[in-house]
Amino acid sequence: MSNINRNGLLRIRLLRGHNLAIRDAPTRSSDPYVVITCANQKFKSRVVKRNCNPEWNEEFTFSLTDINTPIKLAVFDRDRFTKDDGMGDAEIDIKPYIECLNMGLENLPNGCVVKRVQPSRSNSLADESPCVWNDGKITQDMTLRLQNVECGEIMIQLSGTRSGTRRMESFGEDICRLISGGDGECCSEDDGAQSDNHSQCALFIHGIHHRVQSE
Repeated sequence: MSNINRNGLLRIRLLRGHNLAIRDAPTRSSDPYVVITCANQKFKSRVVKRNCNPEWNEEFTFSLTDINTPIKLAVFDRDRFTKDDGMGDAEIDIKPYIECLNMGLENLPNGCVVKRVQPSRSNSLADESPCVWNDGKITQDMTLRLQNVECGEIMIQLSGTRSGTRRMESFGEDICRLISGGDGECCSEDDGAQSDNHSQCALFIHGIHHRVQSE
């Protein structure tokens, strides 16, 4: 799968931080900023002063040539007179998202959950991370638990575009009809039922994925 999204674009929206580590004892706060790197690409957010729950809402666009290249996120405390202090780091696992992107899905109803990624030792997720279809694209919200620090989480969102891959026919309307009986609702992320509909949606999309891989 290393060349499936060759030369595609990945957008990482840095949303906010939660309960970040205190690095300025007198103010019981920090001046955090985030650095995200992938190979020779590096982006730095603005500094949010005196805030351990900062809001950034900044977007960075990476050009992908190999999804096996790690994307690393690191948080720092800005210090005017000494070296900036580390506030933790995390690695962003984009493979599940790229897998969803390369299904070539189209015309799904807004809120359809294509995949749910669970926290594990192989990723930095603090909570379940859904890949969701909205407004003609798939996004993945992530809450990353920072490593090498006493506390802190970073919230980001992935979105992207495919390049150099085979497009599929539009299956969205068929999916919707299959799981809803024709009335149009599908696997909504905030659907409390989470029932047979979700299972059927997941199985159908999973089948599409295998069809793409075999072509």
